[in-house]
Amino acid sequence: MRLRSAALAGCTLLLAALAACGGDSSGPGTPTPASITIQPVSGPLDAIGATTQLAATVKDQKGEPIAGATVSWHSASENVATVNASGLVTAVANGSSDITATAGSVEGHVSVTVAQAPQALVKVSGDQQTGTAGQSLAAPLVVQANDRLGHAVAGVSVTFAAGAGSGSVAPTSVSTGQNGQAQATWTLGATAGAQRATAAAGLDSAAFTATAQSAEGAPVITGIAPDTLIEGQPVTVTGQNFAATTSGNVVTIDGATATVTAATPTSLTVVVPTYACRPERLTTVTVQASGLTGSRASVPLRPASFTTLAVGQEAIVQNAAQFCFQFPAATSGSEVYVMGLSAPAEVPGSVLPFLVTASSGVSASPLIGGPLSTTPFASAPRRGSRSLRPGGAHTTLRASRDLVRRRARAEARLRAWEARHIPALAARHRGRRALSASRAPFGGVSAIPAIGDTLTLRVPDLSANNLCTTYTTIRAVVRVIGSAGIWVQDVANPTTDSLTLTDIQAASDEFDTNIYATDVSYFGQPSDIDGNGHVVVVLTAQVNKTQGVLGFVFSGDLFPGDPSCPQSNGGELYYGQVPDPNNVVGTGARTKADVMQQMPELIAHEFTHIIQTSQRVVTHNGSLMAGWEMEGQATFAEELVGQQVLGNTSGQNYGASVAFGSGYDWYSDEILKWMEYFGDLGPNSQAANAPDMCTVYGSIDLTGVPCDVSAFYGASWILQRYIGDQYGGAYPGGLQQLTRDWVAKNVNLAGTENIAALLGVDYDQLFVRFATALALDDQINASGSASWVPNEFRITSWDSNDLASYVASYGLGWLAPPSMGFASASASRNVRGGSTAYTVLTSSGGHPAAAFQVTSTSGGQLSMMLRPALWIVRVQ
Repeated sequence: MRLRSAALAGCTLLLAALAACGGDSSGPGTPTPASITIQPVSGPLDAIGATTQLAATVKDQKGEPIAGATVSWHSASENVATVNASGLVTAVANGSSDITATAGSVEGHVSVTVAQAPQALVKVSGDQQTGTAGQSLAAPLVVQANDRLGHAVAGVSVTFAAGAGSGSVAPTSVSTGQNGQAQATWTLGATAGAQRATAAAGLDSAAFTATAQSAEGAPVITGIAPDTLIEGQPVTVTGQNFAATTSGNVVTIDGATATVTAATPTSLTVVVPTYACRPERLTTVTVQASGLTGSRASVPLRPASFTTLAVGQEAIVQNAAQFCFQFPAATSGSEVYVMGLSAPAEVPGSVLPFLVTASSGVSASPLIGGPLSTTPFASAPRRGSRSLRPGGAHTTLRASRDLVRRRARAEARLRAWEARHIPALAARHRGRRALSASRAPFGGVSAIPAIGDTLTLRVPDLSANNLCTTYTTIRAVVRVIGSAGIWVQDVANPTTDSLTLTDIQAASDEFDTNIYATDVSYFGQPSDIDGNGHVVVVLTAQVNKTQGVLGFVFSGDLFPGDPSCPQSNGGELYYGQVPDPNNVVGTGARTKADVMQQMPELIAHEFTHIIQTSQRVVTHNGSLMAGWEMEGQATFAEELVGQQVLGNTSGQNYGASVAFGSGYDWYSDEILKWMEYFGDLGPNSQAANAPDMCTVYGSIDLTGVPCDVSAFYGASWILQRYIGDQYGGAYPGGLQQLTRDWVAKNVNLAGTENIAALLGVDYDQLFVRFATALALDDQINASGSASWVPNEFRITSWDSNDLASYVASYGLGWLAPPSMGFASASASRNVRGGSTAYTVLTSSGGHPAAAFQVTSTSGGQLSMMLRPALWIVRVQ
């Protein structure tokens, strides 16, 4: 079933028509917004959480202010600054954002800058320690620079200094990191007693005190070999005043107790502890013996191994206890990675909260990056020329997006109803492979009628709770009989600008030549329970009566004679909308041009559902496919039939000139639904937490999903398209046999189990590769091309970069993951079953050592209920 919005009538081509079709009921003389200005244009917001109130003045064509004009507000970069409905701007992070005020069809813009100003220097740790005179304290001195609202400020220069007779600090000057913190190591002076050090930044400072104990008899560390400690590896500590037994020495490294395996008064052998996803860093080694302590600061400590990837190479971790990627420091060059947490389990109602934490270590250059920010990932310049749909201003694309959403909602409701009721019907009919038309109490169309015959049929009422008992009886005249379809027209249809015999004949020819042949070739033969060898196409205004519906099929028609579904017509039927330009039905005007344009794609989609149910349930006594699986495949059918009509083929990496140009009527539906999965909500509006909280395994019953319900059509379609591109060529019988087997080879398996059995693969690994392809396909990196992308991460039929760039030029959205730099930061995230939470890791000009860890929100190990897999791939 397909839906449409009645408000779209007449609103699909010209930008000027957009405002006219937006519900404006103003009469003659009513002021119309012609300009808008925003005041005040203030200076930078100096703290995170700081606010400024904007006001918009709207004027009409005469330059007169319009009192009470409705104004909507939007921030282009909500990760920098948000704006509420009244124009109050709130700072979120340093940077600039364009704030837009809209009234009617006019917009005003102002740039808001957030630039934190440090106001206070706060001690974090390291104060009031006790140590040995002349040696380094065990813990560093740590301070944090805050703005006036108490939020950390990065990049603040902090100067450390030791008081007279209080030893030395190193470094003496350091800038705060992204967490606002700076630290230094304090080596105490040689005299026992109280000692003092300070940290200063601007007008504020912080004082530290320590107590120095006599060094006489205390352990002294003179050497460590190897000089760089490696987690889990042995190390030799040399010096003086150690205990002669292993139990007499307590050795701590980076605050953790190390195992002492051998000891003499001048040498200790210890095993370096292992840590939970810590980066390479400088630390302190401490030896305690006979109640006295000696230490050495600034000792390099690194993990046992690093994540080292070539461009295009991926690492996958499926053990949640090892959800950690660690990188060594780099002195130069830029690096970009995509990291994803995928949840392949077919449990779309479950959400997995998690915490992603970046921690930085030794620096090879200034810290790069910082807190999460949103990064459109497919943003390279568009390539190639286009022959776009005539009149295809962005109004058309936006209107099509709205139409796609409405079409999906009702179909999802129908498929959900069938999933609950069809299994019981099928069970009662199990074993009957060709149900007799005489079983149908209504007779159906049990023989090929003659042109001009009048048939009596029942049309299910889609607004009813029970589609098997609520219906409308119609009388329909046979207009055209083709080789595959019998086309009938409701005698009660509106007569203005109705479909002519020529129109219906053209639609019948399209069905016979392209749609029927392609769908059967790729998905299998439909049943023929009425014995007439045809699909009955019912053109009736009863379809128009359900708001926005364009056309549908009903599986109950395949089970005639069942007492629980007495309305069954006992055959293979498609119910389609009809023209109603004067809105006689009352659910919105529908022009003949629109009806004729939409009909082929609608039938291609819906006829696939007839094949799916007939093949699996009627012919092979199996069970229904998963709802998302059925809709993805039916959406795939639109693409495949479009290829047949246009002479296109799979694997050609078509871009926007095909999707929104020559193939607009066949391909735009799929691409727009794919955009929905990435979070597109309309012009300059991108859903937060998408695709993280959306899902391939969609349903109308899900709550808390930021994407529209049509998103799962696009997500499941592109999953099946990816599988077709990756496996179709090598599959025995090619892509056509693969899709036919998808329907009928394992008729009692559905969803992910069906895919795994069909391909003989680990589905979780397949899902990760698919998720990676969504991010990497056709991405242009620093090499200037997309040739670096390995084939397993390609969707070879569509050029993702070209599509993304094209829709972005009209204010619509694509995949835009948040980004993190190689500096300390953390963010709480969520991922839904059947989706992936992406993060782009970026650095330029080198970066410090860093570790990226994914844990539960409390810092523990993630639950495995959704079978999470953490993966990372290098882009450049």
